[in-house]
Amino acid sequence: MGTTGPAPNPSALRRSRDRDSWVRLPPYGLTADHEIPEWPPEAEQPSMSELALWRRLWREKPVAWEWLRYGRQIDVALYVRYALRALDAANPALAAEVRRWSVALWLDVDSMRKGKMDIDKNVTEPVNGLDAPELKAVDNPATVTRLPSTRDRLSPPPPKRRGRPPKAAEGEES
Repeated sequence: MGTTGPAPNPSALRRSRDRDSWVRLPPYGLTADHEIPEWPPEAEQPSMSELALWRRLWREKPVAWEWLRYGRQIDVALYVRYALRALDAANPALAAEVRRWSVALWLDVDSMRKGKMDIDKNVTEPVNGLDAPELKAVDNPATVTRLPSTRDRLSPPPPKRRGRPPKAAEGEES
């Protein structure tokens, strides 16, 4: 953990400076095209309920892609074991341990943002900021509609002129 303060927001005004360090994840876990990892042999054999939760987490949680990337199978297995035991026992210390594991595994929005991960419904597999598709060059920049910047939207309107309207030049009809 080690960081304090609010989690980074990928939509914040100044986030364009580090957008390349964010990972965009699909809104679901591993697809049918990707096998769910085997239960780690370092952990004792799982129960049926542990295996069910194991499979569900890998299929449903977007961060499963990052778990796979970083080889976090043993961490996920320990989380599964602690989570199911915490449900069975009214043990505050065990519940706190489950909470710590859920943060370490990026299972809540704040920890995902601190890990610079964002869910993007338009991607089908994780995309690192550096791997993001490049924008195409425009042939005629004059045809592109410029979106107002934040500075434009937040700056005050120009002052209104007071007094009489300017006189029409000679030869012009009013």
